Amino acid sequence: IDPPEGVEINLIGHSLGGLVGRAYIQENPSNHGVNNLITLGSPHKGAPQVYKAWEGADLHDLMAQPWRLLAELLLAARGRDYSTRVEAIRNLAPVLRDLLPIFDYLKWNSSSETIPETSLPENSRNLWLTNIGVPSYLLELLSTVVGTIGDTPRWLRLVPRDRTDEILDRWQIGKPVGQENANGDRTILADSAQLEGADVFSLPLDHGGLVQSQEGINAILNILGIETEGLSLTTALSATETQTLVFALTTLDNLQVTDPNGQLILPDEDNIIVIPEALDGEYKVEVLSEGSGGSYNLLIGQLTQKQDIWSSYQDSIGSGETDTYAVPVDNTLTTTDSYLANLINLKLKNLLNKIRQQKINPLIKAKLTSKALKILGQTKPIPILLNLEKDKLTQKFVQRAIEETINAIDYAEKFNPASLPSLREILDLLGQLHQLLED
Repeated sequence: IDPPEGVEINLIGHSLGGLVGRAYIQENPSNHGVNNLITLGSPHKGAPQVYKAWEGADLHDLMAQPWRLLAELLLAARGRDYSTRVEAIRNLAPVLRDLLPIFDYLKWNSSSETIPETSLPENSRNLWLTNIGVPSYLLELLSTVVGTIGDTPRWLRLVPRDRTDEILDRWQIGKPVGQENANGDRTILADSAQLEGADVFSLPLDHGGLVQSQEGINAILNILGIETEGLSLTTALSATETQTLVFALTTLDNLQVTDPNGQLILPDEDNIIVIPEALDGEYKVEVLSEGSGGSYNLLIGQLTQKQDIWSSYQDSIGSGETDTYAVPVDNTLTTTDSYLANLINLKLKNLLNKIRQQKINPLIKAKLTSKALKILGQTKPIPILLNLEKDKLTQKFVQRAIEETINAIDYAEKFNPASLPSLREILDLLGQLHQLLED
């Protein structure tokens, strides 16, 4: 921002945007040129649910579905560059650390004993908000609009992480198993959305309503001294949580989907198909070659109120050819675990074929093949166990498969990097299956 000399501006920021405005002012205390800073539902003291994203790579409680979809597409496309999903989140979205709470917000579930925020590991603390302070010149400019509609995460209740979580490098401090709520906009606590000494305007609105509703817009205009009589607002953005299917193709090949009723669905100009309120049943996905064909990466996401499931298919296609995939959809997610288990077995078989085709040292090939077969030995029985509803036994097989996959990744990092993308994808799918079985 570089306003002309003598011109002052009004900054308005929703959620993280309010913190961006605050950071600009505090980094330019003598020449920011700002007349008013209005923040709407901004986490000036952090938000407890960010812990789930930072420590466990779980975005479900942090973002509404439209934004989560975009974030998950980024993770699905670029997350394979990192050894774990947590590492991917921390590298692709380091700003999440700046949204962690700077107050005590964690308790042990068994004893209700508070875990002091100051006792947490440094890489799990919000040092930016802790150190930036609240100078008087900021308070003179700041007006905070605070949502007070109802229950908002205040405390997370933790249990020690299990062996699988340790292997997946998540929940370093502890795994959330419950929460306690307080007043706020259902995303940001009322106490966190304000700073002592600044003007506070409380509205009975949720997080999105602070900026999308007529009442929220009127509050902004009133703070700025603008007449609101006769003004009306229309907004088309919806953050409704529904069973949503996402298909994305990261090449120039054509993509088309047929739903369980036989209706053909075509992608937008970015080769993405988003299907809200997806039907139960089997969707047929077709990748059709253009020109001379080539390699492609098909991303498939199932976004639900309970959990988001992502998978990918990497393959190549010849001129005039069509690759077809069947994607079962179940709004209750009761068959999604079988879908994931079968997909993992398919990925492992594909990996074994790729290893056998590689022209590498025979000893390395034999060792890597052995490691992949050990993983398959743990995953192959899982679909049968799921059909028999042997959930506890299934969890043991999943955990051992994760351990074997980590061993294979460690070996591949030293001797066969070409196998790493497939192994990391298998690890990610196993992690999703583990989480689904836990819930």
